[in-house]
Amino acid sequence: MACFSYIPSVEEYFAAYSTTLIVLLTICSISLLLVATLYTRVVKVVVTQYSKPGRIELILTNVIYVVVVVFSIISLAVPLFSEKLDLVSYIIFSWCIFTFYRYIRLAAGGHNALKETYELNIQSLATGNRLRRAIRKLFAKYITVRLSILQFPIVTTIISGTQIGFYSADEDLYHRTSASILPLHLISIILYLIAFALLIKNIESTFTDLQIKQKFRLLRLVVLVLRIQVSILEIIFRNVYINCDSFAGASRSIFNFVKQMLIVTEISILAIVTWKVYRREEKDFNDM
Repeated sequence: MACFSYIPSVEEYFAAYSTTLIVLLTICSISLLLVATLYTRVVKVVVTQYSKPGRIELILTNVIYVVVVVFSIISLAVPLFSEKLDLVSYIIFSWCIFTFYRYIRLAAGGHNALKETYELNIQSLATGNRLRRAIRKLFAKYITVRLSILQFPIVTTIISGTQIGFYSADEDLYHRTSASILPLHLISIILYLIAFALLIKNIESTFTDLQIKQKFRLLRLVVLVLRIQVSILEIIFRNVYINCDSFAGASRSIFNFVKQMLIVTEISILAIVTWKVYRREEKDFNDM
Protein backbone atom coordinates (compact mmCIF):
# COMPACT_ATOMS: atom_id res chain seq x y z
CA MET A 1 0.00 0.00 0.00
CA ALA A 2 2.78 2.45 1.01
CA CYS A 3 4.68 1.47 -2.12
CA PHE A 4 1.62 2.12 -4.31
CA SER A 5 1.08 5.57 -2.84
CA TYR A 6 4.51 6.79 -4.02
CA ILE A 7 4.30 8.54 -7.41
CA PRO A 8 7.73 8.82 -9.05
CA SER A 9 9.01 12.01 -10.63
CA VAL A 10 9.44 12.11 -14.41
CA GLU A 11 13.21 11.78 -14.02
CA GLU A 12 12.91 8.69 -11.78
CA TYR A 13 10.23 7.23 -14.00
CA PHE A 14 12.18 7.50 -17.27
CA ALA A 15 15.43 6.43 -15.61
CA ALA A 16 13.82 3.18 -14.43
CA TYR A 17 11.68 2.41 -17.51
CA SER A 18 13.13 4.33 -20.46
CA THR A 19 12.94 1.46 -23.00
CA THR A 20 9.47 0.37 -21.89
CA LEU A 21 8.18 3.94 -22.07
CA ILE A 22 9.61 4.53 -25.54
CA VAL A 23 7.84 1.39 -26.82
CA LEU A 24 4.53 2.17 -25.09
CA LEU A 25 4.53 5.84 -26.11
CA THR A 26 5.21 4.82 -29.72
CA ILE A 27 2.27 2.40 -29.66
CA CYS A 28 0.03 5.07 -28.12
CA SER A 29 1.11 7.65 -30.70
CA ILE A 30 0.18 5.26 -33.50
CA SER A 31 -3.18 4.69 -31.79
CA LEU A 32 -3.71 8.44 -31.55
CA LEU A 33 -3.01 8.83 -35.27
CA LEU A 34 -5.55 6.08 -35.99
CA VAL A 35 -8.23 7.52 -33.70
CA ALA A 36 -7.70 11.07 -35.01
CA THR A 37 -7.94 9.85 -38.62
CA LEU A 38 -11.15 7.95 -37.88
CA TYR A 39 -12.57 11.02 -36.13
CA THR A 40 -11.93 13.22 -39.17
CA ARG A 41 -13.74 10.65 -41.32
CA VAL A 42 -16.68 10.60 -38.91
CA VAL A 43 -16.80 14.41 -39.04
CA LYS A 44 -16.80 14.27 -42.84
CA VAL A 45 -19.80 11.90 -42.82
CA VAL A 46 -21.66 14.07 -40.31
CA VAL A 47 -21.00 17.28 -42.25
CA THR A 48 -21.93 15.84 -45.67
CA GLN A 49 -24.79 13.50 -44.76
CA TYR A 50 -26.58 14.96 -41.72
CA SER A 51 -28.96 17.90 -41.62
CA LYS A 52 -27.76 21.02 -39.80
CA PRO A 53 -29.78 20.61 -36.54
CA GLY A 54 -27.61 18.41 -34.33
CA ARG A 55 -24.60 18.32 -36.62
CA ILE A 56 -22.29 20.21 -34.26
CA GLU A 57 -23.50 18.08 -31.33
CA LEU A 58 -22.52 14.84 -33.07
CA ILE A 59 -19.10 16.24 -33.95
CA LEU A 60 -18.51 17.26 -30.32
CA THR A 61 -19.80 13.94 -28.99
CA ASN A 62 -17.33 11.88 -30.99
CA VAL A 63 -14.30 13.99 -30.04
CA ILE A 64 -14.20 12.11 -26.71
CA TYR A 65 -12.19 9.27 -28.29
CA VAL A 66 -9.39 11.62 -29.38
CA VAL A 67 -9.38 13.48 -26.05
CA VAL A 68 -9.08 10.30 -23.98
CA VAL A 69 -6.16 8.96 -26.02
CA VAL A 70 -4.31 12.32 -25.83
CA PHE A 71 -4.75 12.46 -22.06
CA SER A 72 -3.63 8.83 -21.72
CA ILE A 73 -0.41 9.58 -23.59
CA ILE A 74 0.29 12.54 -21.30
CA SER A 75 -0.50 10.43 -18.23
CA LEU A 76 1.75 7.64 -19.48
CA ALA A 77 4.64 10.08 -19.87
CA VAL A 78 3.97 12.04 -16.65
CA PRO A 79 2.45 9.80 -13.94
CA LEU A 80 1.95 12.77 -11.62
CA PHE A 81 -0.77 14.04 -14.01
CA SER A 82 -2.54 10.69 -14.29
CA GLU A 83 -5.16 11.11 -11.54
CA LYS A 84 -6.08 14.65 -12.55
CA LEU A 85 -6.36 13.82 -16.25
CA ASP A 86 -8.51 10.77 -15.47
CA LEU A 87 -10.95 13.09 -13.70
CA VAL A 88 -10.80 15.72 -16.45
CA SER A 89 -11.45 13.01 -19.09
CA TYR A 90 -14.48 11.87 -17.13
CA ILE A 91 -15.83 15.43 -16.90
CA ILE A 92 -15.40 15.91 -20.67
CA PHE A 93 -17.09 12.56 -21.32
CA SER A 94 -20.10 13.56 -19.22
CA TRP A 95 -20.57 16.71 -21.30
CA CYS A 96 -20.16 14.70 -24.51
CA ILE A 97 -23.11 12.63 -23.29
CA PHE A 98 -25.03 15.88 -22.81
CA THR A 99 -24.23 16.98 -26.38
CA PHE A 100 -25.42 13.57 -27.62
CA TYR A 101 -28.70 14.14 -25.79
CA ARG A 102 -28.92 17.58 -27.43
CA TYR A 103 -28.42 15.93 -30.83
CA ILE A 104 -31.34 13.58 -30.13
CA ARG A 105 -33.53 16.46 -28.99
CA LEU A 106 -32.73 18.59 -32.04
CA ALA A 107 -33.10 15.69 -34.49
CA ALA A 108 -36.45 14.74 -32.93
CA GLY A 109 -37.82 18.27 -33.38
CA GLY A 110 -37.49 19.61 -29.85
CA HIS A 111 -38.54 18.71 -26.32
CA ASN A 112 -42.26 18.59 -27.06
CA ALA A 113 -41.90 16.13 -29.94
CA LEU A 114 -39.48 14.00 -27.91
CA LYS A 115 -41.80 14.09 -24.90
CA GLU A 116 -44.81 13.01 -26.96
CA THR A 117 -42.99 10.09 -28.59
CA TYR A 118 -41.40 8.90 -25.36
CA GLU A 119 -44.48 9.04 -23.15
CA LEU A 120 -46.57 7.30 -25.80
CA ASN A 121 -44.16 4.40 -26.20
CA ILE A 122 -43.19 3.99 -22.52
CA GLN A 123 -46.62 2.51 -21.95
CA SER A 124 -45.41 -0.68 -23.64
CA LEU A 125 -43.41 -1.42 -20.46
CA ALA A 126 -46.60 -1.67 -18.44
CA THR A 127 -46.39 -5.45 -18.45
CA GLY A 128 -43.51 -7.59 -17.21
CA ASN A 129 -41.88 -8.36 -13.91
CA ARG A 130 -41.86 -6.09 -10.87
CA LEU A 131 -38.57 -4.48 -11.82
CA ARG A 132 -39.83 -3.48 -15.28
CA ARG A 133 -43.03 -2.07 -13.79
CA ALA A 134 -41.08 -0.16 -11.14
CA ILE A 135 -38.73 1.33 -13.74
CA ARG A 136 -41.67 2.26 -15.95
CA LYS A 137 -43.40 3.97 -13.04
CA LEU A 138 -40.27 5.86 -12.01
CA PHE A 139 -39.39 7.00 -15.55
CA ALA A 140 -42.91 7.28 -16.95
CA LYS A 141 -42.56 11.03 -17.50
CA TYR A 142 -40.15 12.53 -19.99
CA ILE A 143 -39.15 15.22 -17.48
CA THR A 144 -37.76 12.49 -15.18
CA VAL A 145 -35.67 11.08 -18.03
CA ARG A 146 -34.49 14.54 -18.99
CA LEU A 147 -33.41 15.45 -15.45
CA SER A 148 -31.73 12.05 -14.94
CA ILE A 149 -29.60 12.68 -18.03
CA LEU A 150 -28.89 16.33 -17.19
CA GLN A 151 -27.74 15.51 -13.66
CA PHE A 152 -24.89 13.36 -14.98
CA PRO A 153 -22.60 16.12 -16.35
CA ILE A 154 -23.51 18.48 -13.50
CA VAL A 155 -22.86 15.95 -10.72
CA THR A 156 -19.74 14.65 -12.47
CA THR A 157 -18.30 18.16 -12.89
CA ILE A 158 -18.97 19.10 -9.26
CA ILE A 159 -17.66 15.87 -7.73
CA SER A 160 -14.68 15.39 -10.06
CA GLY A 161 -13.80 19.09 -9.84
CA THR A 162 -13.82 18.81 -6.05
CA GLN A 163 -11.60 15.73 -6.26
CA ILE A 164 -9.12 17.60 -8.47
CA GLY A 165 -9.04 20.34 -5.84
CA PHE A 166 -8.45 17.79 -3.07
CA TYR A 167 -5.66 16.15 -5.06
CA SER A 168 -3.95 19.48 -5.75
CA ALA A 169 -4.18 20.61 -2.11
CA ASP A 170 -3.63 17.35 -0.23
CA GLU A 171 -3.13 13.99 -1.94
CA ASP A 172 -3.87 12.08 1.29
CA LEU A 173 -7.21 13.88 1.59
CA TYR A 174 -8.01 12.91 -2.01
CA HIS A 175 -7.39 9.21 -1.34
CA ARG A 176 -9.27 9.29 1.99
CA THR A 177 -12.38 10.76 0.37
CA SER A 178 -12.29 8.75 -2.89
CA ALA A 179 -14.02 5.69 -1.39
CA SER A 180 -16.87 7.77 0.06
CA ILE A 181 -17.32 9.74 -3.18
CA LEU A 182 -17.39 6.66 -5.45
CA PRO A 183 -21.02 5.69 -4.53
CA LEU A 184 -22.17 9.16 -5.64
CA HIS A 185 -20.49 8.62 -8.99
CA LEU A 186 -22.12 5.18 -9.32
CA ILE A 187 -25.61 6.50 -8.49
CA SER A 188 -25.20 9.27 -11.06
CA ILE A 189 -23.98 6.78 -13.69
CA ILE A 190 -26.83 4.33 -13.04
CA LEU A 191 -29.46 7.08 -13.28
CA TYR A 192 -28.06 8.37 -16.56
CA LEU A 193 -27.68 4.88 -18.05
CA ILE A 194 -31.25 3.80 -17.20
CA ALA A 195 -32.77 7.09 -18.37
CA PHE A 196 -30.80 7.21 -21.63
CA ALA A 197 -31.44 3.53 -22.39
CA LEU A 198 -35.18 4.02 -21.90
CA LEU A 199 -35.16 7.16 -24.04
CA ILE A 200 -33.42 5.35 -26.90
CA LYS A 201 -35.63 2.28 -26.58
CA ASN A 202 -38.82 4.30 -26.77
CA ILE A 203 -37.94 6.61 -29.66
CA GLU A 204 -35.80 4.44 -31.95
CA SER A 205 -38.72 3.04 -33.97
CA THR A 206 -39.68 6.51 -35.20
CA PHE A 207 -36.32 8.31 -34.92
CA THR A 208 -34.63 9.55 -38.09
CA ASP A 209 -31.20 8.15 -37.08
CA LEU A 210 -31.48 4.39 -37.57
CA GLN A 211 -28.14 3.76 -35.82
CA ILE A 212 -29.00 5.72 -32.67
CA LYS A 213 -29.04 2.63 -30.44
CA GLN A 214 -25.62 1.46 -31.65
CA LYS A 215 -24.12 4.93 -31.13
CA PHE A 216 -25.43 5.03 -27.58
CA ARG A 217 -24.11 1.54 -26.84
CA LEU A 218 -20.61 2.57 -27.90
CA LEU A 219 -20.68 5.76 -25.83
CA ARG A 220 -22.03 3.78 -22.88
CA LEU A 221 -18.89 1.63 -22.93
CA VAL A 222 -16.67 4.70 -22.52
CA VAL A 223 -17.91 5.22 -18.95
CA LEU A 224 -16.95 1.63 -18.15
CA VAL A 225 -13.43 2.26 -19.47
CA LEU A 226 -12.92 5.66 -17.80
CA ARG A 227 -14.54 5.13 -14.44
CA ILE A 228 -15.53 1.63 -13.43
CA GLN A 229 -12.59 -0.25 -14.95
CA VAL A 230 -10.04 2.23 -13.57
CA SER A 231 -11.55 2.01 -10.07
CA ILE A 232 -11.46 -1.80 -10.12
CA LEU A 233 -7.90 -1.81 -11.46
CA GLU A 234 -6.74 0.53 -8.70
CA ILE A 235 -8.32 -1.67 -6.01
CA ILE A 236 -6.49 -4.69 -7.46
CA PHE A 237 -3.11 -2.95 -7.54
CA ARG A 238 -3.54 -1.60 -4.01
CA ASN A 239 -3.92 -5.17 -2.79
CA VAL A 240 -1.27 -6.87 -4.93
CA TYR A 241 2.32 -7.02 -3.70
CA ILE A 242 4.93 -5.64 -6.08
CA ASN A 243 8.55 -5.53 -4.96
CA CYS A 244 9.62 -1.90 -4.57
CA ASP A 245 13.01 -2.45 -2.94
CA SER A 246 15.01 -1.41 -6.01
CA PHE A 247 12.63 1.37 -7.10
CA ALA A 248 10.05 2.96 -4.78
CA GLY A 249 7.78 3.91 -7.67
CA ALA A 250 7.58 0.42 -9.20
CA SER A 251 4.03 -0.38 -8.11
CA ARG A 252 2.57 2.95 -9.25
CA SER A 253 4.53 2.86 -12.50
CA ILE A 254 3.33 -0.63 -13.47
CA PHE A 255 -0.23 0.38 -12.56
CA ASN A 256 0.10 3.41 -14.83
CA PHE A 257 1.43 1.27 -17.69
CA VAL A 258 -1.44 -1.20 -17.44
CA LYS A 259 -4.14 1.44 -16.95
CA GLN A 260 -3.13 3.72 -19.81
CA MET A 261 -2.50 0.91 -22.28
CA LEU A 262 -5.89 -0.66 -21.48
CA ILE A 263 -7.61 2.70 -21.95
CA VAL A 264 -5.83 3.45 -25.24
CA THR A 265 -6.47 -0.05 -26.63
CA GLU A 266 -10.16 -0.08 -25.68
CA ILE A 267 -10.85 3.47 -26.83
CA SER A 268 -9.13 2.71 -30.14
CA ILE A 269 -11.39 -0.32 -30.61
CA LEU A 270 -14.47 1.78 -29.79
CA ALA A 271 -13.31 4.44 -32.29
CA ILE A 272 -12.95 1.79 -35.02
CA VAL A 273 -16.41 0.35 -34.36
CA THR A 274 -17.89 3.86 -34.22
CA TRP A 275 -16.37 4.65 -37.61
CA LYS A 276 -17.88 1.46 -39.02
CA VAL A 277 -21.32 2.58 -37.82
CA TYR A 278 -20.97 5.95 -39.56
CA ARG A 279 -19.48 4.34 -42.69
CA ARG A 280 -22.50 2.02 -42.86
CA GLU A 281 -24.73 5.08 -42.67
CA GLU A 282 -22.73 6.78 -45.42
CA LYS A 283 -23.25 3.75 -47.70
CA ASP A 284 -26.97 3.74 -46.89
CA PHE A 285 -27.23 7.45 -47.74
CA ASN A 286 -25.38 6.94 -51.03
CA ASP A 287 -27.62 4.00 -51.98
CA MET A 288 -30.80 6.01 -51.49
